[in-house]
This record gives sequence, C-alpha cells and structure tokens, in this order.
Amino acid sequence: MSFYLMSRGLGCMGLFSGAYQSLKVLARAEKGVEVSTLAHVLEYWVVLGAITLFETTLEVLISWFPFYYFFKCITLVLLLLPEAKVREMINIAHVLFHSVIEPTMQHVRALAHERLAPLCEDLMLKHGRWLHARLLAQSLHLLPDDELVALRQQLQDKIKEIEVEIHARKKR
Repeated sequence: MSFYLMSRGLGCMGLFSGAYQSLKVLARAEKGVEVSTLAHVLEYWVVLGAITLFETTLEVLISWFPFYYFFKCITLVLLLLPEAKVREMINIAHVLFHSVIEPTMQHVRALAHERLAPLCEDLMLKHGRWLHARLLAQSLHLLPDDELVALRQQLQDKIKEIEVEIHARKKR
C-alpha cells in the first residue's frame, strides 16, 4: 500500500515537474532555447504520458504482480532526478522513449496504415454515399433557384467525367 501511495505522489510530482520544466523553456523562448533542451522536455512529457496511459488502461490487471508499484516508483524517481551528473548517466526519459515508446509507435502506425486505413476507406465509401444522398435530398428544397441551377451544372459536369472514365476503362 505504501508503494501505491508513493507512486501516486510521484505521479503528481512528475506532472508538476514537467509543467515547471515547460514553463522554464517557454520563459527562455525569446532568448533562444537549445534543441536538446526542447527534446529533453518533450521526451519527458511523452514518457510521462505513456506511463499515465499505461496506468489508466492496464494497471488494474498488472498491479497484482509482485513489486509492480516498487518498480513504478523507481521509474518515476529516475524520471524526476534533477539535471545533474546522475541524470546524464541515467536519462530514463531518453532511454524509454527511444527503446520502448518510439518502436511501439512505429509498429502501431504501420498496423494502422495496413489495417485501419482500408477499413476506414471502405466505411467512408459505403456510408458516405448514403449520407451524401440523404443530405442532398434534405437540402434540395432549401436551396434558392440560382444555387439549384449551379448544382445541376456541377452534377452534369460530374456525369460527363464519369462517362469519360467508363469509356476509358472499356478501351483498356
């Protein structure tokens, strides 16, 4: 129980520490901030966000493992270490970002492009036509005469484009 409470307290300290670091960077923005400082702050926030996301979704299941809160506290303490020589030796935010979070995100991005994008395209094609037809049917009686004429011209132009495409496909 004590490590649970300590992990909650360290989580709050992590939020305050990250906010303070961000405010320091923003205060020095006019003078020019080094890219390494910006990268450090961003890596810190990404790691803290990943820990929070992990904690929100899976902690109920994984907290039953022995020493979970102990290792979580160690990770948060390492994340909160002040910028000193120890931090240069053990920059846990940098290590976790480049060894765990970045490869995981690349894998998730590849999966999304491979599986999710085609599914979304199919759904948009199926339901997009239906939605377009319903919106057009509902809005026709609301349009003024000049916009109806313009819409008719656009539709006739679109029909000509479709006929050209059909004719081109027949030649192939």
